[in-house]
Amino acid sequence: SNDVAIANALAAAFQGSATYPQSAGLPEVTTSFQGYNAQIVGTIAGLADSAGRDLEVQELFMGQLESRLSQTGGVSIHAELTNMIKLQNAYSAAAKVVSTVNKMFEILDNVLR
Repeated sequence: SNDVAIANALAAAFQGSATYPQSAGLPEVTTSFQGYNAQIVGTIAGLADSAGRDLEVQELFMGQLESRLSQTGGVSIHAELTNMIKLQNAYSAAAKVVSTVNKMFEILDNVLR
């Protein structure tokens, strides 16, 4: 009946050959439905493989950039400690100058009284 006819038509469609237009990176091709699906799966697998390799390259590149950044942007404890000691010595010297000038003004004030 109709169910058998539909099943036979579907079987014929799947087994028969058809021309599939160029689409999504696939060329126009005349093949079976199964053959066309195999080409789609093969193309997708190739794209996935390529994307995976691209990801590996990008991750490697990112790792190299992070390494360079940490090497150039990292804080050198030795250099920072040296700068801090220099600043402490400069502050100490400036404090002594201010203290000496203050004593000079006290002496001058006492002389002028």
